[in-house]
Amino acid sequence: MVSSSNVIKYPPRLYEEGKSPLQHRSMNHSCFRSKIGLLKEGLGLDVWDELKKSSLGVFIKFAELQYTWSAQKVHYFLTHQLGVNNIHEIWSLIDDRPIRFSLHEFAHITCLNCDLIDPSYNFDVNHKEFWKEMNIGTTSDGPFFTELLKVMEFSNTWSKEKRLMVGRLCLLSVCVHGLHHGSRIPLSSAKRVLDPVTFEKYLWGRVAFSFLVDSVKVVDYEKDSYTIHGFVHAMLIWVYESVSGLGEFFGMRRSVRCGVPLLDWQSSRKRIKFAEFIDKEKELHGQVRVMHMFPVSEENMYPKWCDAADNKDPDLDNLISDIIHDRLHENAWIGEKTVCHIKKKRKVKDDEDGESRTRHKKEKLEEAHSNDEEEAKDAKKKEKIGKEHMDDVEDEKKSLSDIFEMMAKMNGTILDLGENLSSRMDALEGKFESFVDQKMSALEEKLCEKINAVDRALKEMKESKPMVVPNDATSQKKKDDEAHSKAPSWMVEMNQTSQDEFPVQRVVKKVDNATTIPQEPKDQGWRKGKESRVRGSSIASDSYR
Repeated sequence: MVSSSNVIKYPPRLYEEGKSPLQHRSMNHSCFRSKIGLLKEGLGLDVWDELKKSSLGVFIKFAELQYTWSAQKVHYFLTHQLGVNNIHEIWSLIDDRPIRFSLHEFAHITCLNCDLIDPSYNFDVNHKEFWKEMNIGTTSDGPFFTELLKVMEFSNTWSKEKRLMVGRLCLLSVCVHGLHHGSRIPLSSAKRVLDPVTFEKYLWGRVAFSFLVDSVKVVDYEKDSYTIHGFVHAMLIWVYESVSGLGEFFGMRRSVRCGVPLLDWQSSRKRIKFAEFIDKEKELHGQVRVMHMFPVSEENMYPKWCDAADNKDPDLDNLISDIIHDRLHENAWIGEKTVCHIKKKRKVKDDEDGESRTRHKKEKLEEAHSNDEEEAKDAKKKEKIGKEHMDDVEDEKKSLSDIFEMMAKMNGTILDLGENLSSRMDALEGKFESFVDQKMSALEEKLCEKINAVDRALKEMKESKPMVVPNDATSQKKKDDEAHSKAPSWMVEMNQTSQDEFPVQRVVKKVDNATTIPQEPKDQGWRKGKESRVRGSSIASDSYR
């Protein structure tokens, strides 16, 4: 495909490839979805549902979905920008393939109202009373997000309309302007919440886009990190929509689409090596697959802006026109390094007099001197950038060294904790065993004392009662006396068990201390009985005679 002109004039690179001042800086933002989620609990479910139906409802729906922010992908395209003379456009390259981020793309991604704002329309309303009710520190500007959080703590008894105003202020702070929680909302935006009808009709999409792009255009290069304001998540979705391969491998498009690209991507934080990604795209598809810009006609190639006359760029016109007509030159940026401003030399006519030639030579010398000064400045600037780059590398090495040292300390701390825990467990186990041994020893001593006391009592009882051997005449009398005696006839006896140390007590009847009459053998008793019967019969016969 060949360009429409013989001389290809497209916007040059903003930075030399790999030499962007942002290259070794980290990217920050303040548009956190967690802040949006605070509205549901802080203002009530009724306000949450109402905000979801409002003109800013896409932000509420976005907060409800699972989504992962990835700064690395957005950072890559911010460090590969083209130098365009239009403050409302961002153009980036990936393997010399340009992609566009303009109001057209932002409106397509978010579906917010991005129509043209009428500059003659001036909205004014008395906001001071409501500001005072919210305890805002000033009436000359909008509130901090931190002030709005405090309002949520005491606004639960407010009417639904007032709580909706607080909710709209929160969405303006977090999503539309993407401000730090310690930055105030512009008053021109904040006071519009007092008129719900006007608020819903306002062109918040255009406001959000302007804050986002302006923050990219005025990035501070003096710090170790840079911050992007506005709704930065739209730029990540733009990357997935514009570069097909990135969307396929890292975007995680949802299976069910709702028609709003912002809500169709789940995203992921997988690390990517862009050089490897580009090589793989070329191997599979011949080139990196991109959608250069949202499809528009040549008549509508630029979104409408009030300051369009101040943002004309012929090179950008050529680029957009060639993309629309499918004649983009594929190798336009090969060998081209960065933005360069070529000074036009003044031509001298042959018939100029000596004075003119002298003056012209003087101008040339001055121009050469100024060029030398500029070259010296450029050299110093490059040296400074190189030094900053080396400082960044050294800082990065130092940071890695600090991280490794910290990890080593953490490992040592974990080992110490393990050893301390083990020693404490051993000490606790020893104390427990000692406690059990002491208790068992005390119980054994008490039990032995009781057993010895019982033994002594039995021994004393036996010794205090003498052995009496009764005769036949008194034995019967003693038995009768025992029957009428109040003395106990039972005693406690220790019965041996299988454990000699633990005998068992039992109560038994006392054994009579009197001696018993020895019994005769059975055969002797039988003979005596027979003899007595014989004697008795003989006596009876004698008396009969």
